Amino acid sequence: MWWAFILVTVLVTMVADPYCLAFAEYPGLYPPTSPDTILNIILTAIYIADILLNFMVAFHDDEGHLVIDAKTIAAHYLQWRFWVDLLTTVPFDWIVLGAMGLQYSSTVEARYVALLRLLRLGRAYRLKKSPYLCN
Repeated sequence: MWWAFILVTVLVTMVADPYCLAFAEYPGLYPPTSPDTILNIILTAIYIADILLNFMVAFHDDEGHLVIDAKTIAAHYLQWRFWVDLLTTVPFDWIVLGAMGLQYSSTVEARYVALLRLLRLGRAYRLKKSPYLCN
């Protein structure tokens, strides 16, 4: 059920992030009560939880054996998926906009920095691994 839930959040991200970049008045984080900010905070929290849970998810090795050893699972996850998940979860757009003082600005610089938000679309790699959408 968690995997299906994550797939739904990936699809929401794939629609919401480009939409907000294209049509938002301000490219950065809105006030805490705006739906865009609430959605982004919730999705970021979900993906942080997913990263933590992936350190405990057993997997099948090349020979088809189920691997349940915690250290082996962590080493396997840290090979590449962790780094993709981390890169697509950290809100670099918020960090850079805040560091530059462009948080509630609609300048050209703020709009270019806000393009970092598109890194979140990298979460779509999960669709390929989905047992629900692919063979």
